[in-house]
Amino acid sequence: MVPLSRCADVRRAALDLACAAQHGLVLFSTALEPAVFDRSALLEAVAVLARRRGTRLRILVREPRYVMARGHGLVELARRLSTTIELRRPHPRHRDGTEQL
Repeated sequence: MVPLSRCADVRRAALDLACAAQHGLVLFSTALEPAVFDRSALLEAVAVLARRRGTRLRILVREPRYVMARGHGLVELARRLSTTIELRRPHPRHRDGTEQL
C-alpha cells in the first residue's frame, strides 16, 4: 500500500482504479470527499463500469450523514443504478479502513 497525501494524487488514483476495473470496485471513504469523488470523469468511469454485465460496486462511507446532507454525484448514480452499486456504511470493525475489506 502506498499512502497518498495530496488530493490530486488521490483523485488520480481513484480515477485510474475505476477505469481499470473490470468486474467490480470497492471505494472506502470517510465522507466521499467531493474534491476526489464528485468529479465528472470519475462519475463517468463508475457509470460505465456499473453498466457492464455482472459488475458489482460497493461504496463504503464512514460518515454518510455528511454525504447525504450536501448531495453527491456518486449517491445519485447509486440511486439510478441500484442493482449494481451498493452504498453502505462499513461494519464497525472496518471503520478505520486499515483492514482489507
